[in-house]
Amino acid sequence: MKEASEGLRTHPSRLWKSYAIAQIICAFISFLASVLIVTSASRAFFSSLKKGKSLKESLKKTTSPYQRIIFCISFSDILFSLAFITGPFLVTKSDPIAHWALSDSSAGCVLNGTFFSFGASTSILYYATLCFFYYCKVSKRMSDELFTRRFETKIHVMILFIALSGACSSIATGIYNTYPSGTFCAAANTPTGCNQQPEIYGEECDARIATYVKYFALVSFSVSATSMLIIFFSMAGLVHAVLTKDRRYGDQPNDPSEEQLQQYKLRKRLLRETMIQAIMYAAGWFVCQIPAIIASILFQRGIPLDNMPGWFRIFTAMSYPLSSAFNVLIFTRPALRQIQRVDTSVSWLRAFRMVIQSGGHVPNEFQHQRSKQQQQQQQQNVKSMSSRAAYGASSKPYQYQQEVCDPGQSFDSLNVEMLGSLGDLSEGNPAYRSEDKWSHNLGGFSDLNMIHEESDDVDSGVKISQVFQ
Repeated sequence: MKEASEGLRTHPSRLWKSYAIAQIICAFISFLASVLIVTSASRAFFSSLKKGKSLKESLKKTTSPYQRIIFCISFSDILFSLAFITGPFLVTKSDPIAHWALSDSSAGCVLNGTFFSFGASTSILYYATLCFFYYCKVSKRMSDELFTRRFETKIHVMILFIALSGACSSIATGIYNTYPSGTFCAAANTPTGCNQQPEIYGEECDARIATYVKYFALVSFSVSATSMLIIFFSMAGLVHAVLTKDRRYGDQPNDPSEEQLQQYKLRKRLLRETMIQAIMYAAGWFVCQIPAIIASILFQRGIPLDNMPGWFRIFTAMSYPLSSAFNVLIFTRPALRQIQRVDTSVSWLRAFRMVIQSGGHVPNEFQHQRSKQQQQQQQQNVKSMSSRAAYGASSKPYQYQQEVCDPGQSFDSLNVEMLGSLGDLSEGNPAYRSEDKWSHNLGGFSDLNMIHEESDDVDSGVKISQVFQ
């Protein structure tokens, strides 16, 4: 048995090499993406700290709950990616399947397993938090301040407690061992592979370790299942809220003005773009995690890696670490669309670099350029309507040939916060108000003023005093 094990360890198959290389490359891509998001999200915060502002004030003024959740997801993915990058080299060398191990010390494997379990647990919990945040913003019309006060702090403490308790208990019980794939360390039986191929790796698994691994797997499954249920029900509630609001406000008022039509378009666009953004985050997570969850279940049932289809093994090795690569594309998507809408000559890579440097937002130069375009459009509309009035034309507002707010436009230029943080999707936002609460001056869309109103928001319990200009 020892000779067979040594032969297996020193002569890895071509498929195993492909599996390990794919894991390292994709994890490195995900690591870079996570670093970009963390750096981008931290830029404005540290700039505020340098100006002498307090930590609490800097967090409040430079970040939103959405940005803080994305920051935490990315930080978790940094640890997760590092576990996959270093995994093939930090596994225990004495394990037969540890083909690329550098040392026989268990310290490296424990460190690798800690990064893996901490990153994996916090990542899935923060994805659930992100989906719940979208649900609260759209379905419950909750402001950022109210979400922070009611949920955010408690959620951060709970996630940190779950992740730390899981990592500490795993270290204390010694269950961080080489995973049956041989490419990273996690909560696994020892000797490695004893549950999958006992004829090669060992006839019996360590009974004490096996018991702890079962308990750990049960807790991990409970956390994952709960998180997936939160994601599912949050997305279902979000979609239902968007469709319900479309039906509720879908009928246009009789003989609507152009400004009212633009408000309808803005409302629908805000809701639908928000829904798309949230669904993309959830879908990206499921695409990356489901294959790995299936592989983990197969390992627990004693099915060896060699018995799994080659395409499935490679796909799992590529998709599992890639969640941050999807995140950075989704995170920057609204700003990228606005930049390329304003200036079509800007390449995607250049726009991406500018958005990252601006902390995930549209650079000021493009915001100013968009404002100038709106002012020019407004002046043209006023002149056109004045000419029609001078020649006795109908008093019905002029129907613009081009939408002021087109589908690819982000809402920064409309004084609504960037998609993702969603602005204040509450009754104070014109996207939710009925036409009887609108007032307008003759002119373009930027002349539209919301009626000043201070009222108690039923859902948020905060005062609303907002002017939309």
